[in-house]
Amino acid sequence: RVRGPIVEYWFNDVGWAYVFHGMNLRDAARVLFEAGFLERGEGDHWKKKQSVRGKKLRFWTVKGEILEADLGD
Repeated sequence: RVRGPIVEYWFNDVGWAYVFHGMNLRDAARVLFEAGFLERGEGDHWKKKQSVRGKKLRFWTVKGEILEADLGD
């Protein structure tokens, strides 16, 4: 999703499970959050509310800058 100059990738639960197949999904979220790439929702929610066709839905929200990150070898 592109919002002006900001790019975000929204994952529903199925997409998140596909990307992190075989891994603990909460651990994957924690690692991305600690690295500054995951936007958390309010309170204790890992997923952030996004508006889709007038409905508020929760998605795992990853910052687009993750694609430019130098993560080393």
